[in-house]
Amino acid sequence: MLNLITTEHFFWLVVIGFYVADCVKLIPRDRLLLSENIKGRLIPIFSFHDFELRGSRVYFLNFMAPFLCAFNLGCGIDKGLSHTKVTRDARRIKLFQKRMSLLRLISMTALLLIFSGPILTYNFGFYSAVITIVPLHLALYFCMGLILVKNRKKLNLNSEKLFSILFESLVVPAYVCNIVQRLSLMQSFTGNGYLYSLQFANAEDRKEIEFCIYRKIEQEINISAAYDPVIVADFESYRAALLPNKTLME
Repeated sequence: MLNLITTEHFFWLVVIGFYVADCVKLIPRDRLLLSENIKGRLIPIFSFHDFELRGSRVYFLNFMAPFLCAFNLGCGIDKGLSHTKVTRDARRIKLFQKRMSLLRLISMTALLLIFSGPILTYNFGFYSAVITIVPLHLALYFCMGLILVKNRKKLNLNSEKLFSILFESLVVPAYVCNIVQRLSLMQSFTGNGYLYSLQFANAEDRKEIEFCIYRKIEQEINISAAYDPVIVADFESYRAALLPNKTLME
């Protein structure tokens, strides 16, 4: 009986494992991750560890709130410091957040179904849990598919991306939970992520954001100095333009 219970719950452990693994994202070093909080504001996430995988930093998104958006904006010296582009990106992000209303509901419902699997299995048995959850999950999947097909142009989804999302979500049901995060990370923007963070920062958060930006650029300077000393001056000019009146102690 113990082996049976262990085997039955192992299925849900695998499903939840796929979901948690999909919350781990690789973001290139020259991009800034902006994570939405429950109030709809975007919070910049700074990573200062040296660990990289395929040239990208590893980030862990909030696996308890997959219905919140996550965007990544370029922050390299090649992005420039155009306030016009940042303002345009802000409008696009606000519009995207509004379009996520139904998909947020689907994401949250799918998450509840997955985590209810072990509970239903424990109380009523594995087969009863599957019979209860699978039809509901398929209904969510088809609703998600209809929303994506109908709004594919507004969500900047070409046929290849649309097919990829639908196929992966069908093969790995746990991916339905992360549909909002997946779609938001697919969006492309032209503005500078650092400038966006500074332009829309709260007064109480601005000093901390400035300090983190300073540290991030300093980190890039230290890395670049080892193989390309010429670019160090470009980074210093870039930092001075972003933080013109800021003198920070290292």
